[in-house]
Amino acid sequence: MKRPQKLMRTLCLLVSALFCVSIISPVFAAVSSEADRPETRSVYYDPNEELLSEYDREKLLAFWSIVNEETGISNGEACFISDYPSEWLDEIGGSEYGGTAMTPLVSTTPWYDGLFDFSLMYELNEEEPLPGDAPGERPCMVWPDLYGELDLSCTAVLHFNAVVYEYPDPEHPLHISRVCLDDCSYLWTADLYYAEHCTEFSAKNCPELRAVILLDDPLERIEFGPTAFGEDIGVYAFGQGSVGVRYRNYNDEPTCMLYAYPTDAFLGWYKDGVLIGEELECDIADGGNYVAYYGGDADGNGSVTVTDAIMVLREAMGLGRDGDISPMLDVNGSGSVDVSDAIMILRFAMGIS
Repeated sequence: MKRPQKLMRTLCLLVSALFCVSIISPVFAAVSSEADRPETRSVYYDPNEELLSEYDREKLLAFWSIVNEETGISNGEACFISDYPSEWLDEIGGSEYGGTAMTPLVSTTPWYDGLFDFSLMYELNEEEPLPGDAPGERPCMVWPDLYGELDLSCTAVLHFNAVVYEYPDPEHPLHISRVCLDDCSYLWTADLYYAEHCTEFSAKNCPELRAVILLDDPLERIEFGPTAFGEDIGVYAFGQGSVGVRYRNYNDEPTCMLYAYPTDAFLGWYKDGVLIGEELECDIADGGNYVAYYGGDADGNGSVTVTDAIMVLREAMGLGRDGDISPMLDVNGSGSVDVSDAIMILRFAMGIS
């Protein structure tokens, strides 16, 4: 009879020990985890992330997880590459971003209830200059080499800011190809400068939009919805050129200037197929679709017609005149005159987008 009692006593001791371990081990685990956190622990633990909605966090994390195909570095890693060039990448194990939705590019304030600002650059402490800079020489701006499409549609972004004090380091150009801010109910301002690979920008259905400034980008397509004009504005480049825009609406006094970046083939600005200006800058006062026209006038008469499309088609088939390939004929920028150029010109001449 004593053996069962001894067995029961041993069993109770084991249960008690297991209970103590279950309580103590998380404490030790937390301490151990705290001690093992790398110097970049702010990447992983940011209390401000709780201010963002779950939807916004998922959107940001999706963008941070995009990997640059040329470098193998994710956007999340690129945000910190100037602070922790190689050691940090080793700590997190390569190109899998292990952080949160918050980075130095995202800022939140408690009094704006979930709204956030998104920048494409951030400033380091002047006591920590970038390589080659003397302390206090200039603001140490970090322009991460981000990659792919930035989709912040339907988020609570308040300001999208990419204003820089000087041209970014040419060794780390921005590889964002498209920016989408559609259906952002709180968006006030959107600025984008020197995005060397960005060809599309969209900020439609943003009722609070006060300013859109897109300059020195290779944009071929811009679409945004300024409520002051009562109609969306579409700005497009046809041929080998790009477009920009500066829109402001402060004190209910909206202004909008369109910019065509010069090429030898620039012919003018068109709205609904009608020439409205031949200067590189075009001041507009209402919505609609505007096209900066950079080529296709094969016969040189100052307008684009079906005749021009036929002439380019003949050139593509080797039936036209011999000579150098002109941007006026090579509207798709392929380096040669082909059937697709003729089709683009024909669609333009017929008013087909």
